[in-house]
Amino acid sequence: MGKVQRAVLRELPDQVCGYQVAGTYRSADPEARVGGDFYEALATPYGLRVVLGDVCGKGLPAVDATVTLLGAFREAAYQEADLTDVARRMDQSLLHRQEATGDARFASALLVQATAGGRMTLVNCGHVPPLHIEHDGRVREIPLPAGLLLGLPDSGRHLPPATAHTLPSGACLLAATDGITEARDPGRTFFDLVAAVARHPHTGARDRIRTLLDELHLHTRGHLNDDVAALAIACPEQVRAGTADRQAPPPAPTAAAG
Repeated sequence: MGKVQRAVLRELPDQVCGYQVAGTYRSADPEARVGGDFYEALATPYGLRVVLGDVCGKGLPAVDATVTLLGAFREAAYQEADLTDVARRMDQSLLHRQEATGDARFASALLVQATAGGRMTLVNCGHVPPLHIEHDGRVREIPLPAGLLLGLPDSGRHLPPATAHTLPSGACLLAATDGITEARDPGRTFFDLVAAVARHPHTGARDRIRTLLDELHLHTRGHLNDDVAALAIACPEQVRAGTADRQAPPPAPTAAAG
């Protein structure tokens, strides 16, 4: 990871709040070090909070929007009890940037909160739905309400409700940007993320990211048409009460999946 990339996308620790975490970013441009895909994982008063997102477009404006969104997340994740309000703060920051620069750039984002016992809440702002992977390799997409992209005129008024999910011991949550799901082989066939993941029945977060990149490289013959990023959260053993929570979690979300 180069100096610029490290300044924007910090190295993730192996464990946060008792969960294994791992993230990756690969640029479609061999000369570029960072672009519009981003991720972060933080230990907050509300447990582990992570974000994976994708800013539209390329070049320095996309990098600047990425910095804006990451800065908003890194601040709001510690301050807002409701995960939807964290997304709202990110949306407001992007809109303020639009007003200041005249660059009407938008972004997708998936926000996840994980507390003790594998309890999760998720907020999806126009992003690719994440996958739930069991220890034996069984994979299913986590159904989430489809929210608007961040940075659109009405995004803040139409943020989706938080969705509850449970990640049992030995399972993994994998989230990816559309640079992965829309990657193509030389014959123009799309990358089958579910099938690629199901071929590997291990559960470690770093192993999940490593084998995903291996499968993607094989499919695309090493040629990416878009930047890619992915984030994995694994629950290697039952997270004990008090490990993932520093205080009582926020109120239960309004929807449930899993």
